Amino acid sequence: MTLKLRTSDSDGDKKTGEALQSMLETQRPGLKLMVTSVPFKTRLARRENCEFQICGSDWIADFGDPISSLELLTSKNSSNYGSWKNSQYDKLIATSKNTNNQEKRLKDMSKAESILLDDVGVYYEDDAWLIRSNAKGWICKRSEWNFKEAYVTK
Repeated sequence: MTLKLRTSDSDGDKKTGEALQSMLETQRPGLKLMVTSVPFKTRLARRENCEFQICGSDWIADFGDPISSLELLTSKNSSNYGSWKNSQYDKLIATSKNTNNQEKRLKDMSKAESILLDDVGVYYEDDAWLIRSNAKGWICKRSEWNFKEAYVTK
């Protein structure tokens, strides 16, 4: 089986494409992943016109809540470019958005994420940082660090 992955032509996206190609071809003998890198605007246009088999895509949450990312893949969301549909997922996301019970809401979103990961296999990019436990007052939001109020305790 041969699949085509479309990425942007930035160095980072090209490296991500190469890494995915290596991992998938190693884990799935007989699979050939062809990676095509195009300018960012071209990738966006082709993604929005559903002209892809597999397409790289980025999302930075608008606010610090899992729903900002999870609702993207509900069946009627305009950013669901792959047109993935799962009625149980849609129901869990809708329920999580319409309750004041935070514990139930988080459980529903966790169940929805499990469905998504089992069914689609989403790739998440993240950074890990080691910070001393006595460093206090720093803030990191959306990969932007703010040390204006930072201090160190003994």
